[in-house]
Amino acid sequence: PIFARRITEKSSKIITHKKVTDVRMFQKNGQVHYRVELETGEIMESPSVIFGTGRIPSICSSTPPAKIKYLGFKAHFEGIDTAGALQMHTLPSAYLGISPVEEGVVNIACLAKIELFNSFGSVEKLMKHFLSLPKSHSLRATFSKGKMIFPKWMTVHAPAFSQKTTPQWKQAYFIGDAAGAINPATGEGLSIALSTGKMLAEYALKKDQKGFKNAWRKKFL
Repeated sequence: PIFARRITEKSSKIITHKKVTDVRMFQKNGQVHYRVELETGEIMESPSVIFGTGRIPSICSSTPPAKIKYLGFKAHFEGIDTAGALQMHTLPSAYLGISPVEEGVVNIACLAKIELFNSFGSVEKLMKHFLSLPKSHSLRATFSKGKMIFPKWMTVHAPAFSQKTTPQWKQAYFIGDAAGAINPATGEGLSIALSTGKMLAEYALKKDQKGFKNAWRKKFL
């Protein structure tokens, strides 16, 4: 809200619920500029650009696909009382977290090495394996009380947690998941988002894109 208010105070415009379909670099008056196209056909131009988004075709075509290292899956359950606390369970080649969402509902999320998941072939079989482990008595007790609200587990394939390979474009800044990913188990996602936002502002004002990338690497790798 604060950032949005500052943007509107500077007579700028916030566009929401619109997909970016293309980003191109071009020369204008001897300087690098960027052309951003939305799914509506609207085109915007700027001498600099900040990426904090997912896969854009024009960018992904120039970067190699990341090697998948993990499978993440989650679902909401009812009937499980965590007393408002976050639970973390370590498992062989995986970890699982249980966190409250709203009254009577918890989110159960797990991150497992892709090799482990592939050996079982489905989330249901993998979870059955986890619950059968001798040291999973606490997890079994928790699951015995719960009922899944989602029709099925939501899944996502995740690459290794590191700085991502991004195009070497002048005055193009990559932040958040567009720059790199950190293991969620560290709990540092929000901290990194805030600190890199501040770092971005400092380097963007100096038009030092390379300095920003080096500072990001030095701080988080």
